[in-house]
Amino acid sequence: MVLHTRGAAPIDELVDRARAHVAALDADLPIVSAKPLADHLRGALLLLDLTATMLFVFGVAGMALAAMGTYGLVSYTVKQSTHEIGIRMALGASGASVVRAFVARGLKLGATGAAVGVIAALGVGRLVNSVLFGVSATDPVSFGRALAIVLAGVVAATIVPAWRAARTNPLSALRHQ
Repeated sequence: MVLHTRGAAPIDELVDRARAHVAALDADLPIVSAKPLADHLRGALLLLDLTATMLFVFGVAGMALAAMGTYGLVSYTVKQSTHEIGIRMALGASGASVVRAFVARGLKLGATGAAVGVIAALGVGRLVNSVLFGVSATDPVSFGRALAIVLAGVVAATIVPAWRAARTNPLSALRHQ
């Protein structure tokens, strides 16, 4: 049997009153567990909270791995393009244009990955719809925020190698083969 009570009195006093009323009705009916509703809800929602926390941690880890992969790929591209960067800078290209070029390459890569991710998320959305509360699996605001986070991660991972490319000395880059 579950009995819910509400009152302004402290929990101990309410439990004593409830025990007295239950004992008056049936002396063989014990009150096994008495706790506030907040504690009861916390226990009931513990698994959902743990699942949400784990999904967040795995999402952050996945985003970090993707950013490291993008950083490595753009760094490798910068290293392979040292001669090209030297020619561009010797012909008068500004450092900002070199940064823009490599950030654009990174964003093109990130946009391709984001497009594939959106298509996959729309396809898998029906499977996770039952565990979503207050939002649909195809919520455009959630998709927009996720895309913004992914593309911000791409820009953050791309900006360091692009800035390094812009600082390339044209003479040493032209000697590099």
